[in-house]
Amino acid sequence: IDDIQLCKDIMDLKQELQNLVAIPEKEKTKPQKQREEELIQKIQKLVQKRDFLVDDAEVER
Repeated sequence: IDDIQLCKDIMDLKQELQNLVAIPEKEKTKPQKQREEELIQKIQKLVQKRDFLVDDAEVER
């Protein structure tokens, strides 16, 4: 997986997360709250992976 694909995946997940965050907390269903947590964790992992790839690419220069 390359940097461009990671960025695209991160953007897609962030868009879905924004849609969930827009729902008032008291109106969210349990699955929506779980999905929100899941998205945050996925985004965090992808950002870490992307940072690692970027750092690795800079070391190779």
